[in-house]
Amino acid sequence: MGEIIKSEFVKYFCGIIFNGALDLITVKKELSNRFGEIDSEFGPVPFQWTDYYIEEMGKNLFKSFVSFKALQPKDSAPDFKIITNEIELRFMNAEKRTVNLDPGYIEMSKLILMTTKNFSHRIFIGKDIYAEITLILRNGRWDCLDWTYPDFKSSDYLHYFKKLREIYRSQMKSNRNKQP
Repeated sequence: MGEIIKSEFVKYFCGIIFNGALDLITVKKELSNRFGEIDSEFGPVPFQWTDYYIEEMGKNLFKSFVSFKALQPKDSAPDFKIITNEIELRFMNAEKRTVNLDPGYIEMSKLILMTTKNFSHRIFIGKDIYAEITLILRNGRWDCLDWTYPDFKSSDYLHYFKKLREIYRSQMKSNRNKQP
């Protein structure tokens, strides 16, 4: 019988797709109010990887990422997605989203995204939320999978997630050194 081992904490991040007219600072402040201090940021960069959001959000789209300083337990991931959905609703204009929030987390060997949509490569994690392994660490670098979104395959994103993993690694090492 396998021994149940308590899982380590993970590093939350959030992708932010938004129309150029949206005040990104206000969105980041709302995220920080809910999830704590932001400790890294990427972007904004033009988001031109898909037309999926154009009808609802317009053509002038950008994407940023933020990560949160405090590490979190994995089992709180469904709540992370539920809260980001609530934030999206607060920023709606005329029943259309002005921001799309993509919450996820990094651990040492993988990057996970949370979603409300089930599919063959996604696993139910509770509260009607699913998780997908989007990137895996292999031979010291992030590797993409068949279902990895095109933007997550870009060198800029992969470089950011490499830096984010190093921040997480440093935090985990520091936490281990503080234990009695």
